[in-house]
Amino acid sequence: MKSTLVERRAEMLRLYTRLPWKKALQRVQACAPGSRLIPEPNRQQVLLEAQVLRCLAWPSISTLRPWGIRSVDPRPDSLVIEFENEEVNRRQPEESMVRELARVLPPRADEYGEISGVPGGRFAVEKGVVVLRRPGSTASVTLAGITPEEWADAVDYRDHEEALLGMSLCHRESPDNWTGTEFAFAREGSWYTRWITGSAWLPSGLLRRAGLLRTIGAPLHTSSWTNPADNNGQAWIVEYQHEPLVDLPQHHQRFMALLTAPEWGLPLRQTDHWCSCDRPHDMTECRIISCSALGQPGELQMRFTRRTGKRLLGLCPPDEYAARRQLYVEVPERMVQAGGRPSRP
Repeated sequence: MKSTLVERRAEMLRLYTRLPWKKALQRVQACAPGSRLIPEPNRQQVLLEAQVLRCLAWPSISTLRPWGIRSVDPRPDSLVIEFENEEVNRRQPEESMVRELARVLPPRADEYGEISGVPGGRFAVEKGVVVLRRPGSTASVTLAGITPEEWADAVDYRDHEEALLGMSLCHRESPDNWTGTEFAFAREGSWYTRWITGSAWLPSGLLRRAGLLRTIGAPLHTSSWTNPADNNGQAWIVEYQHEPLVDLPQHHQRFMALLTAPEWGLPLRQTDHWCSCDRPHDMTECRIISCSALGQPGELQMRFTRRTGKRLLGLCPPDEYAARRQLYVEVPERMVQAGGRPSRP
């Protein structure tokens, strides 16, 4: 158990972000007492992060961690995401996290003007790491955990494949500015902007707390998608397939308590739920639906899908299964309680 207030705050920061202990401790030591360690990002940053999670939401490869994220380092005007790149998660020789990122993040346009990737997204190497920015914006997302050489090779490979399919490579056609197609697609008032903007706080907030998902159980597969919400925003559905590694009734409630903690979490209010924790079957699913406690557009539906017994056998190779079990983060009750109380000097 951590003894000082600084250490306890660093422990909580690490729980939400999975930052290495030394870095989490340095972050707390550098901040004023009582300040938010997962700060609210500015508007441009919120929109960029929402776009990034939209692209990462449904990975086409098998990742060990949710969305392939090892850790996040959130600041008001930037976000550093360290991605995994282990060999153990590559079920096919051509799979890799860097190729997945090169597939989903760079903007490419089809013949109808629809943009895949992050509209306006441009990539540059800054201080030895790949950074995503948009022309005319100060917001940034750093892609840590991959080398610039790996990124360049992966983008070249993916761009070649996409060009053969007739896609326009926006980031190559106009390296320093938005293309006309991108601008028309994401202009103020377009269906895309209306769809993304109002609910952007939700995917941005989830991305800044990506490490918290691993407190539910051993991660087996994480996917997410969006539907229209009843309050004119986006409904984000996050399905976390996992093996529970704690014998607690309604173990998902610990995750929800931390996700909505006053100092650390998101301003969410539960509106509905379906719990099947008492069912004896080896595959059950609980659902918790929440909306903004502040009246913002958007809705979150968390699906806690359990895999045990026969449903777990054959789901992944033995070495991969062992690696997944090691990623589970157990949360002591004292930390659940601490998440509900503001830290005081």
